[in-house]
Amino acid sequence: MTATVGSQGTLIVAGANGMTVYTFTKDVANSGTSACTGGCLTKWPALTVPAGSTPAGGSDITGKLGTITRADDGSAQVTYNGLPLYFYSGDKAPGDSNGIYTNWVAVKP
Repeated sequence: MTATVGSQGTLIVAGANGMTVYTFTKDVANSGTSACTGGCLTKWPALTVPAGSTPAGGSDITGKLGTITRADDGSAQVTYNGLPLYFYSGDKAPGDSNGIYTNWVAVKP
């Protein structure tokens, strides 16, 4: 779903918890892999869904949602337009967007 997030405007947030989601510029769209592994995942946890399920978005989501299977743990990580999605561990409440850093982008619909 989407939500207005502070001065960032309308961003995609996870429907389950309302938290802002991010992409990593080192990921390659439609590659089926994530460049964020190991310690990176501690700071940038993957947005996952139960294996075999398909992520769904509201009518305000204009891009394509999908999943990749993570090589490290086999979980199903949600993708948007082919890019894996992540949370930021420094975001504590819906509406936070503290994860906008070099190589990390908050996702716009």
